[in-house]
Amino acid sequence: MNRNEIIGVVDDIYEEYEISELGFNLIDFCKKADIVLVPYSSFDDKMQTLVDVDEDGFNIINPSSNSCEIYYNDLIEPSQRIKFTLPHEIGHIMLGHNQTFASETEEQKKEADLFANEFYCPQILIIYYNLLTVSKLISTFGITSSYAVVLLEKIKQGMCYEYSRNEKRLLEIFIKNNNGKK
Repeated sequence: MNRNEIIGVVDDIYEEYEISELGFNLIDFCKKADIVLVPYSSFDDKMQTLVDVDEDGFNIINPSSNSCEIYYNDLIEPSQRIKFTLPHEIGHIMLGHNQTFASETEEQKKEADLFANEFYCPQILIIYYNLLTVSKLISTFGITSSYAVVLLEKIKQGMCYEYSRNEKRLLEIFIKNNNGKK
């Protein structure tokens, strides 16, 4: 999928789940979306095994319940890394990736990364709300400073192009969900 198609998926999610808040609660979103969250710490003696599988997290479709599950390292440092891990894994689920355990391809990883950025920290909303500093991104989204720097660099690279129809739609949906507030 290309960037515009991924933003189209994000649009649909914002509309369906009526997302109206920047830095929204990812755990609440997962509950609404019927995604089961499983923190690594709930496995006590097997936590290191999970970290060995993936330091941050992974997702599976549980064959016994047919539910989407995200296993994530809730003790990772800095803790703000979870604000990328969860959207990345949500991306795999929403984009239909990882139907079998540990089958992520490089292309799927890139798509999930792009989904995570546009789902949790959408560029058009960052620009619209003038959140174009590291400190504003950190205070709004609760992300790490290194992630904020990466987002700002991506925004600067793209500021010379016109917004796509799907980006404009995302802005319209978000504003509508906010009852027109800026």
